[in-house]
Amino acid sequence: MADGKTGIRTVCGTVAILLVVGVIATLSLGPDVLAGLHSKWAGDAGHALAYGVLTATSLAAAAARDRREGRTFRVLLVVGGAIALGALMEACQAVVGRDAEWADVLANSSGGLGGLGVWLVAGARPGSISPSSRRSRVPTAP
Repeated sequence: MADGKTGIRTVCGTVAILLVVGVIATLSLGPDVLAGLHSKWAGDAGHALAYGVLTATSLAAAAARDRREGRTFRVLLVVGGAIALGALMEACQAVVGRDAEWADVLANSSGGLGGLGVWLVAGARPGSISPSSRRSRVPTAP
């Protein structure tokens, strides 16, 4: 049974993930309100940023559950899910009359991998969000 803090973290993480996915879906499948306002490079950077935020948010939410077993599987599932969502959004763009591009799938995927990198560099791991895990591990003199 999860304690109250873990439950709150799980709910907050789930809400954050749903918000990020909602923004990505709206911008991917809605009218292209940014058409002509940016270069192709800036558009690809936006794709990478969105999927990087999604991946890092999802990994942080998974880490907040304080469970070590199955961690590697969860990391692979989150990163794979972000990449799959990016490919699915591009495929859906063709259905709604927008341009689907392989370059955007690549940008989405690189963002997912970049989000993993940010999460790893930030030192996120199960329990890293709790204040007790931030204590120094350096031994003190008696």
